Amino acid sequence: MEGNIMLLFGKLLPVFLPSRLKKQSMTYVVSVESLESRAMLATYSVSNLNNSGVGSFRDAIDQANANAGTDEIAFTVAGTVSLTESLPFITQPVLIDGSTAPSFDGTPVVAINFDGASGFEFHEGSDGSTLQSLAIVNAGTAGVTVSSNDVS
Repeated sequence: MEGNIMLLFGKLLPVFLPSRLKKQSMTYVVSVESLESRAMLATYSVSNLNNSGVGSFRDAIDQANANAGTDEIAFTVAGTVSLTESLPFITQPVLIDGSTAPSFDGTPVVAINFDGASGFEFHEGSDGSTLQSLAIVNAGTAGVTVSSNDVS
């Protein structure tokens, strides 16, 4: 008898086979399957009500536009963002979610005051975007212009 080792439930066990049995070669079939590409949803936080700069709504839009794939813009502040110029066009899919602001209870607690500047503009590439739970104030044109598909 020959001494062989068999792996059973993570334990090595001795196995003795009669010498008259010949070992058979084994063929393994390995297959590789490609998966669809996956990207993590990036979240950009609006942490102040400034017109521009780090943590501003404008900065969050710029970051979301620079990142391929769907992103989220969330708010850690409530109040009014008073703009001094139009916001950048939205050119990538994004969820702009005013319901993430503190003390949100179903009524918007974040307002975007466009002060006569153009409102939100969803351009080509922003398919699948969502704008929710924000108050749009004093837009000089339509509050929201959509030149893309499936924007809600």
